[in-house]
Amino acid sequence: MSSADDYDIGGLRFERLAPAELENRFNEIQKLRQRFYERVYEGKRSPHEIDRFVGRLTLEKWSKPNTAVGNTAKEAQKRTGAQVLAAFDEKTNEIEGFVYLAENVSSRAERVLTKAHMPRVLRKSIGGIERAFKQDIDRYYVWGSEYVHDPERTGLPPILGALGLEGYDPSLVGTWYPWQEETDLKRHLTSWGYVWDGGKPEEINGFGSGYRYAVQERWTAPLGYVMGRIEQLPGASAALEQARATMPQNTLDTGTQTL
Repeated sequence: MSSADDYDIGGLRFERLAPAELENRFNEIQKLRQRFYERVYEGKRSPHEIDRFVGRLTLEKWSKPNTAVGNTAKEAQKRTGAQVLAAFDEKTNEIEGFVYLAENVSSRAERVLTKAHMPRVLRKSIGGIERAFKQDIDRYYVWGSEYVHDPERTGLPPILGALGLEGYDPSLVGTWYPWQEETDLKRHLTSWGYVWDGGKPEEINGFGSGYRYAVQERWTAPLGYVMGRIEQLPGASAALEQARATMPQNTLDTGTQTL
C-alpha cells in the first residue's frame, strides 16, 4: 500500500459505539460476518462449520461480552468496556466493517481452584478479588475479538484496528487470539507489531461437535506501539486522518468509557 486511496475508505463514515447501540442491526452484522468468514475459511472449512462458527455469536454475547465467559470463552475472565469501531456507507448507512474490542482481566487463582474442584461460589469470590486487584494496578488487557469487513473492501483492517485501539489507554497491552487458519489476520497482526507470546497453542471446539478442532494462539503487543506501527504503514497516516474526520462529535470518549 502506498497511498490513502489504497485503504478503500472512500464514502465511509466511522463511529465508535457501545455494542448495545447496534442491537437492532444484529441480523445485518451476522450477514456481514457470514460473508466475511466464508472468504476467510474458503477451502479450509465446510459451509456447515462456517455457519456453526458464525452462530456462536448471539445477540446477548454481542451486547454483553461477559456473558460468553464460561460458555464460548474461558472461565475466570471478566470483560468490560466493550467498544465497536464501525464503518458505515455514507449513502446507504450499511455497515461495511467493524472491529470489536473490550477490556479483559482474568484470574489465575480461579483457574487453579477450578481444576482442584473447589466449590464454584468460593473460587468465583477469590477470582473476583484477584481481578479487582489487577484492575486497580492496570494489569489487564485490551482484547481484540475480531475485525470484520465487506470482503470487497480489503484495505479496511489497519484503519479499523488503529481507530478501535484509540478508544483505550495506550499504556495497556493488547491481546488477540488468532486461529491457525486465520492467515490474513495473523499477517495484519504481524504488520501491526503483535507477536505470538510463545505459549502452547490451544485446541478449541470452535466449529461444533464432530468437527476438527481449531488451534488458537495468543498474540500480544503494547497498544501505543501498535498504533505507532500502523501509522507508519505506507499511506496509513493520511488514511487515518481522513477516517477520523468523518467521526461524529458524540462518539465515545477515548480511554474513559466504561460500558
